[in-house]
Amino acid sequence: MGTNINNMKKKPCKICGKGRFKETYCYDCFKIEKAKRDKRYREKHWKRLAKKKKEWFNSGREWKCKHCKKKFLFQRPRLFCTKNCQYQYWKEYNVRKGKNNPAYRTGFYAGKRRITTFKHGKACKSYKLKQVDKVGYLKCELCNVSNSIRYETHHIIYASEAPKHKELHNHKNLILLCIKCHNWLHQKPSRRNSLVEERDLNSLFNMVCTR
Repeated sequence: MGTNINNMKKKPCKICGKGRFKETYCYDCFKIEKAKRDKRYREKHWKRLAKKKKEWFNSGREWKCKHCKKKFLFQRPRLFCTKNCQYQYWKEYNVRKGKNNPAYRTGFYAGKRRITTFKHGKACKSYKLKQVDKVGYLKCELCNVSNSIRYETHHIIYASEAPKHKELHNHKNLILLCIKCHNWLHQKPSRRNSLVEERDLNSLFNMVCTR
């Protein structure tokens, strides 16, 4: 049989003197002691780490900064002594400006992978929020499922079919779908014909969109 809590002997807290069940500190004092112990550990840890880092830097090879031409110590090959020197060099020689920047986006194809623009993502998000304001919750507009894991905004006329078209992000061309319906539409583009006719997208885009 387990021991009854009421029959246990109460021991006073070492700090405030309140009685507790077989514990050294009461709950409030325990939190204070834990915070102090953690602080002591952090101070000890960071002192050791700072010392180790200093030793590591001092044992490195000598390099010359590409920007300020100063000599500095570092273990591995390095072009700049500090991050500030690196940014100043980039700014002076336009190293990461425009197309040289790896985060550069154009909205067209880059090889076989399409890069979507910020405007594309913003339109998808705004349409999803509009549906929430209209209905009060997220639901698939094709199968009316409201308990899906994820909902995605789908462009009925793809961005690849009408790139940079002014009506591409029109709400007539957008539809909120569950994952199952979204995959189903992408498997065969001919399945969207009824949606194109229903929303009159042929006249909106001034092109034949049915397949």
